[in-house]
Amino acid sequence: HVSPGPIPIALSSSTPKPVVDALKEASRLIWASSEAAANQIRQAVESIMDDRGMATHDVAGKRIMLHGRIKEFEATDKDNADVLLATKWIGNSGSHVGGITREDVLDAFDMIEYVIEEVYGNTRAAIKAKVAAINAAKGPVKKP
Repeated sequence: HVSPGPIPIALSSSTPKPVVDALKEASRLIWASSEAAANQIRQAVESIMDDRGMATHDVAGKRIMLHGRIKEFEATDKDNADVLLATKWIGNSGSHVGGITREDVLDAFDMIEYVIEEVYGNTRAAIKAKVAAINAAKGPVKKP
C-alpha cells in the first residue's frame, strides 16, 4: 500500500482542487480497490461539471444526475463530453463488486487526463508556439 499514491497521469497546474483531490484519492485506492478508485474518478467528473458551470438542479429543484450534466456540457464541448461520459460509465461500474478491473480504472485515468489537458492545460498551445518559433527561425531558437 502506498499513501499518498502517485497519480498515474499528468495534471495541469490549473486543474481545480476538487478534481485533483478526487484523483489523488483514486490513486491511493487503485491498488486496494478498483471499485473505490473508479468511484473517485467519477467524483472527479462531477467536479469538472461543477467547475464548468453545469447545473446541479433543474428549475423545479430536482437534482440533475451526472449523465444529464454531461449531456448539458455536450452542447458546448461535444468531444470532451463524450470522453467524460465514457469515464462516468467506468465510474458507475465501480459500484458493482467485480464489475471493474485495475486496467479499466487506468483507462479512466487516461480519459480524464485527456479532458484535463483539453480543458485546463496549456501543453498544446506551448508546443504550437515552440513549433512556430522553430519553423520561423528554420532551426532551434535560442532561449534568453
